[in-house]
Amino acid sequence: MNRAVFLDRDGVINELIYYEEQGIIDSPFTVEQLKLFSWAGEAIKKLAEVGYKVVIVSNQPGMAKGHLSWESFEKIRGKMKEEIAKQGAFIDGEYYCFHHPEAVVEDLRANCECRKPKAGLLLQAARELNIDLSQSCLPQSFRWLLSVLYVLAGPFVYFLPRFACYMVCTKRLNRRS
Repeated sequence: MNRAVFLDRDGVINELIYYEEQGIIDSPFTVEQLKLFSWAGEAIKKLAEVGYKVVIVSNQPGMAKGHLSWESFEKIRGKMKEEIAKQGAFIDGEYYCFHHPEAVVEDLRANCECRKPKAGLLLQAARELNIDLSQSCLPQSFRWLLSVLYVLAGPFVYFLPRFACYMVCTKRLNRRS
């Protein structure tokens, strides 16, 4: 079975956007707004080098809320993968929940099992990618990702030991296995 690090997309791989008119901080709604963190590709590559699949699990209710089209979402995904690939890395799987309990698009209004914090996306990824969840991590923020990388891959230019206290795993991970 495989080990994996499950990453959210927005705020972990790419920057969040402040929409002044609405007074909200949210995902990018256009491909032009997508800005990956400069270290994202290197971090993903490091995780793969130490034997972890990298899987995105992300709530993406932008279509449900009427903020963007399916076409825009696909363009954003494409640019994200292209930018990560330029750094020699790739994503092993992507799992998204497009639902929202208060959606303006009726077909996407749902309190579903795939919307985090429920486990639907993780369980689907585990089945499809043969992942052992007991050997996997789910960092929920930039700081947690830093700590996961520090513990799994060791320190490198972007990662500081003081973030190691944010490590969240189901059990201690062995960097060499």
